[in-house]
Amino acid sequence: MKILIRFIIFVVLIGVNNPTQGQNFTFDTSSEGWTTNADGSDPVWESTGGNPGGWISAFDISTGGTWHWVAPDVVLGNACGAYGMTLSFDIKTSEQVTNNTKADIILQGDGLTIVYNLQYDPLTVWTNFSVTMKEDAGWRMNNVTGPIPTKAQFVGVLQNLSSLQIRGEYLQQAEDYGGLDNVILGQTAFGFDLDENDSTTPPNSKNFVQDSSCADGSKICDTDLLLLSESGIDSVVVQLVTPPDGNQEFLALTAPLSAAGPTVTGNGTRKMVFLQNGQSTPSLFRQALQAIIHRDTAFPSSQGVRLIQVTVYTVCGPLGQAVARIPYFPPASAGEDGSVDFCPGDAASDLKNYLGGQFSTYGYWEPAFANGSTFDPAVDNNREFLYIVSSGSEQCPSDTAQVTVRVATPLGDLGNDTLLCRENSLKLTIPLQPEYSQWTWSTGSTSTSILITAAGTYAVTITSEVNNCVFSDEITVNYVNCEECKVYVPNAFSPDDDGDNDRFLGFSNCPFLTYHLRVYDRWGNMVFETSNPDGDWDGDFRGKSMAPGVFIWLLDYETEFLGQPLSRRLQGDVTLVK
Repeated sequence: MKILIRFIIFVVLIGVNNPTQGQNFTFDTSSEGWTTNADGSDPVWESTGGNPGGWISAFDISTGGTWHWVAPDVVLGNACGAYGMTLSFDIKTSEQVTNNTKADIILQGDGLTIVYNLQYDPLTVWTNFSVTMKEDAGWRMNNVTGPIPTKAQFVGVLQNLSSLQIRGEYLQQAEDYGGLDNVILGQTAFGFDLDENDSTTPPNSKNFVQDSSCADGSKICDTDLLLLSESGIDSVVVQLVTPPDGNQEFLALTAPLSAAGPTVTGNGTRKMVFLQNGQSTPSLFRQALQAIIHRDTAFPSSQGVRLIQVTVYTVCGPLGQAVARIPYFPPASAGEDGSVDFCPGDAASDLKNYLGGQFSTYGYWEPAFANGSTFDPAVDNNREFLYIVSSGSEQCPSDTAQVTVRVATPLGDLGNDTLLCRENSLKLTIPLQPEYSQWTWSTGSTSTSILITAAGTYAVTITSEVNNCVFSDEITVNYVNCEECKVYVPNAFSPDDDGDNDRFLGFSNCPFLTYHLRVYDRWGNMVFETSNPDGDWDGDFRGKSMAPGVFIWLLDYETEFLGQPLSRRLQGDVTLVK
């Protein structure tokens, strides 16, 4: 005789991120994906006779083994929310049988197998079983006599559940039939959202976006923070992600937590951890998160969005994560007004070096510099430059500071090198500026001008009160004869050493460039010769005084005229008188 064993299974899965989400397996319209293994026949959906409504049945095809009902994929995956909850189901058999040592429930996952043996046998009428999903509720490793699993092993299987089986065969020595209805795999409700009503973020986002803030102290969540977990919360980690001002940014509590609240580590750092102290409810964890603010003690603080990551841990590990975004635009600081003096040849310089106080480095200059981001005394005019720092947000104030720049005025040109007629003079005058504090000519004069009457190079050096800059300039002045030089040769002389007309030589009102004087007696004998313009004849020849008489002279010479040599030859006679 065939013995009919009928089972009915109904499963409800509660989503971990939305406590209202679930999926029911009532078998009221179909087998809903459930199958059998080993020598169980394919499930047959029965429209009536369930507990109540529809149910599924199968029979033993007697090919060996003990067959089980196998849950569909929708039950599998991360079912850690079922930890501590119950697995319940209704089954009935074709006749009452005696339970044996076969596993009635099999859980597989994470490379492990955990089994459960029911405390009593199913009946021929609908019989309900309810099993707690916890390691100490009668579960065993591998078989019904195996060791008790640890909590970590049990949670690991649920986190990676790959198979859930409920025994369908109880009579092993004959063909049997069975049915299943109403299997419920309960899961704890869990919900986490930094902004439940999505007032700061798009719909279905768990993140939180703060309004633009002009000062530190922003909250990291909205007032409608959602945080619940029926299985409790192990810890919450709140971390400031890559803050631009480094360790000068941190997270802090606005007030101490209650004694029942979670234990806090890292208050005043970039990472805060809230730990379960044995009595901390999800509500106390919510209060802790709502007491956190972001702080930035850097001055000036950097502009930009701060990212704060919040991770909630339960017995199932990290079950929820969200990010708070805080657009932080601290009051702009341009520092204090400053001033600076330059010499024209100084290197380009960053004018921020001359601002007073503390200032933000991301400002800009108005007017802009000619060659990029630095002031160049060679091309930028003396002026007032404004350093403008924008807060980056219309809600937060900007700031402006001024740097007054002076560049010393170079000495004007004394003029080009020049050529003057010998009868003329030249007045050189310093092109003075009010900033010039002292000056000196190469002649030693400290007057504002000097009169030039002789050829030479003349220079002046001045000092400006602007940065004590020193400038100098020089000019070369040359003279030329603008009229032909006059040369005079006497027609008589008396070498009697009376101090009057004792020597014979040529004279000129300008220097000789070359000079060649020769004197001859009346017979044509040369009695005197010299190429020295200062050389003179004393009337002697070969150490003896010449007798009085008339002598012939010949003078070849060069003088300067309009800057060029001019050659001439003169001749005449001279009378030696005694």
